[in-house]
Amino acid sequence: MVYGSRRGGGVEVVEYASHLLGKNLYLYPYYNVSFWWCFLPFVEVDGVSIAYEEAGSGEPVIFIHGLWVDRRCWLHQKKHFSRSFRVLLYDLRGHGESSKPSKQYSVWTHGEDLYRLMQRLGITKASLVGHSMGGMVACVVAVKHPEVVRRLVLADTMCNVIPEAVAERVAWVKKMSMEEIGLLIARRGIKIAGEEAISLVVDMVKEQTPEVYVRNALATSGFNICGELKKMEKPTLIIVGEKDEATPIWMAETLHGLIPNSELYVVKGAGHITCLDKPEEFNKVVMDFLSEKEE
Repeated sequence: MVYGSRRGGGVEVVEYASHLLGKNLYLYPYYNVSFWWCFLPFVEVDGVSIAYEEAGSGEPVIFIHGLWVDRRCWLHQKKHFSRSFRVLLYDLRGHGESSKPSKQYSVWTHGEDLYRLMQRLGITKASLVGHSMGGMVACVVAVKHPEVVRRLVLADTMCNVIPEAVAERVAWVKKMSMEEIGLLIARRGIKIAGEEAISLVVDMVKEQTPEVYVRNALATSGFNICGELKKMEKPTLIIVGEKDEATPIWMAETLHGLIPNSELYVVKGAGHITCLDKPEEFNKVVMDFLSEKEE
């Protein structure tokens, strides 16, 4: 059993609380408010500790973050969507407060992790909102376990990753510090929101060691689910930032063409991380989509 935050402090309190509640807990600083702490539960999935948090009630909506960041990228979505839904945020393996296994994993592994997490939390069906790599994870679940998916939101994502693109990003660790890499990723992802959003992205990225950063990158190498997308019959909203350099509009258009029951929305002026870059517009579009009545 693991106690306390990997960012330090409060171990004795968490150990006592874990004993009383009979469940594993982390002590976690709530986003950027250093003096406000909350207990963070996690579940064991295939020997890996997956950290998560929940808010609200109603139909479940699961938010899946992208590569090298963590669930804090949904800073502006948690409160908004928890007014109407049961919201689940979690850290993928190798990210945030979840375990950092030394054995190589893949996007397919992330998909099975999410499916198992849903089972452990008693979620039989949910809408999935995935950003970037999180969108790929959502597609894996929708293809392999369609019975657990209600609706899909795929933000700033793609259906395949060429190894050459991954090799280029892996090479960054030989040239730059983790903070410099974080700043590069942030500048590509944030075009409108400003320095606070950029700082958050940098903080998430630089918390990874170079070894973990590389392992997370390699998890995407060679991923290809394009040929399976025609099987995805669930209502799907595809979102892309107008100025997205990582997954540009043509990639979103490719998804739209491959997924039968899909619609495409372009966020004007936004970069790759639309949920942080233009959160109000992102929230409205996604809320309208998730609130549609099933036919």
